[in-house]
Amino acid sequence: MKYLLKIFILFVFVFIFQPKQLAAQKTGISIYCPDFSTTYQNGWQINNNATFITPNILRLTEAVGNQKGSAFWKQKVALNADFSFSFFFTFKITPVTSQADGITFCIQQASNTAGTAGGGIGYAGIPGKSIAIEYDTYPNQSENNNHIALDYNGFLHNEGNGYPFQNVSPYVNLTLLDGNTGSALSLADGNLKYSWIDYNGVTGNLEVRISNTATRPTATALSIANLNLASNFSNSDVFFGFTAATGGANEKHDIYSAYANSKYDPIVDTTVFKQGAAFITLTSSNNIDNCISPTSTISLLATDQNNIPIVNTPLNISLDSGTATFSTNVITTDNSGRANFILKNVSTENVKVRVTDPSVGAYGTVSVSAINVNNPVNFSIVTNPADTTICNGTAVTLTVNGAAAGTDIRWNSSETTTAITKSPGTTTTYSVTVSDVTSGCINTKTKTIIVKPLPNILISETDNSGNTPNDSKLCVGGSVTLTASGGTSYSWVNEEQSTSITKYPSITTVYSVVGTDLTGCINTATHTVTVNALPVINIAKTENSGSINDDGIICIGSIATLTASGAVSYSWNSGEITAAINKSPLNNT
Repeated sequence: MKYLLKIFILFVFVFIFQPKQLAAQKTGISIYCPDFSTTYQNGWQINNNATFITPNILRLTEAVGNQKGSAFWKQKVALNADFSFSFFFTFKITPVTSQADGITFCIQQASNTAGTAGGGIGYAGIPGKSIAIEYDTYPNQSENNNHIALDYNGFLHNEGNGYPFQNVSPYVNLTLLDGNTGSALSLADGNLKYSWIDYNGVTGNLEVRISNTATRPTATALSIANLNLASNFSNSDVFFGFTAATGGANEKHDIYSAYANSKYDPIVDTTVFKQGAAFITLTSSNNIDNCISPTSTISLLATDQNNIPIVNTPLNISLDSGTATFSTNVITTDNSGRANFILKNVSTENVKVRVTDPSVGAYGTVSVSAINVNNPVNFSIVTNPADTTICNGTAVTLTVNGAAAGTDIRWNSSETTTAITKSPGTTTTYSVTVSDVTSGCINTKTKTIIVKPLPNILISETDNSGNTPNDSKLCVGGSVTLTASGGTSYSWVNEEQSTSITKYPSITTVYSVVGTDLTGCINTATHTVTVNALPVINIAKTENSGSINDDGIICIGSIATLTASGAVSYSWNSGEITAAINKSPLNNT
């Protein structure tokens, strides 16, 4: 029993003190607006009769005649080049004594204050490029008072006037069904509606779904294939929002929530999202003067609609206009939502810098002007050879490249020419100042020439000819071995590629070798081998035996004296080492 009690207590302890699981990481999206409480209002620009009402609703119009209301996200969202997007919102249309005109979901480029009045649902007449999905509650012409349709560039789908789509399916649906249940759906029944709009720019498919319940249905209310929205717009920066209007007939037009994704990623579960960057504010430290201040520091702050920093988020840097480069093309915000980078190499009078959060399409821009864009003293020092590390004794030419004609050039070595040629014995830094009287621009640049020492090439020799070995003095017929050192490879004057060579010179000869070290530097060494001629040796015979003296013929028992000459030392085959020897041979010797 005690044992079971211990197990029970341990189980309770582990259960109670088990650490809480971390909440799942949420993904930022372009617009995250689960309601229109004060927390989520700041991202919206509301216009004309639109207002925020309790409880947390965006009311576009009251049920009053001749009203107009619109609401757009304050900042344009940068879509991808193919114009893909996904949108989900909830709304309610409530008639009181009559019914008109309806709501549009709208993507447009004119301004965040766009919107018109009357029978055009607040959309007709918006200038510039746009598309809208109309949720129409008024029977215009041959249509009923409960349909969804695609509108385009400020024209309602049934207006003509160059409208590119027919007033037929799939561009209009006059028989609305709940996408989940398949039962008839009424837009203006005063009940909450759920609608999803998804455009896949890769496939060109635009799909609209609607239901009385929050589950994203499979069935579509509109499904339009091969639609190229990107070709209609001047760029991919757009305002997301809504329009509504009333005329002689009227109704309440309310938006309850809105979610936008700047890519094709249908919104199924809104609980996995959070607001991503909504605003990116850019400032520049200075305008550009390519003579004095050729760079500018661009500082940024990324926030949501309530100025809460968007931290540790990578952002892309690009140019909307002009020509320039940056210190980096991708930068990540710090823990305060800030970052900075350098704008440089500006070669146009105006540049417009853009920073974009590619995950949600939020972006910001800043314009920077520039003077002296064609900087007359913007130059470089070019060397020949191009490698600025040379061997001692090598000549190098330094040339001012890129400076405008007529500029003044002065080297620290006193020359005033465009190019100078130098053969420094040690590592040397050369500087040149280029100035332009007209603009007042002055620029100084340096180039360091690194000088490597030459290898100390030596030749040693081995010989055994003559009186003293290894003294570089040979007798004719003697050999000498020459060995190079101080380098890593060698080339002798006779083109032998070896460290050592053996030679049999017949006359005094100078040998030369070129040695190369690991750095590629070369040096030459020479060695003279002196060749001495062989001595002419004579032997004189002295004897007085026989009939003729000193004829080399003696009688047995007589003595002959042999005397060598022509050298300084002698070695007889009989062992003597004197110049003269006396011999009394018994036979011819």
